[in-house]
Amino acid sequence: MEIAKIHTEKVLSLPNTLRNMPIGREQVIPSRVFSTGSIRKTASKLKAEGYLFEVSSKGIVDTCVTRLR
Repeated sequence: MEIAKIHTEKVLSLPNTLRNMPIGREQVIPSRVFSTGSIRKTASKLKAEGYLFEVSSKGIVDTCVTRLR
């Protein structure tokens, strides 16, 4: 498990962060950067574009995300 690279243009971009994740590798997004709820909501919106994610909260501190497709 590794920490995800957070993509920024001028502000933090959760959709771009999720789009650029490698397929099949679990990565951690700290909850101080993005909340678990916003990660789940963005992953659901990206499903319409053909992306598929598995989001799980491991404890209170971090959210683990795996890009499946």
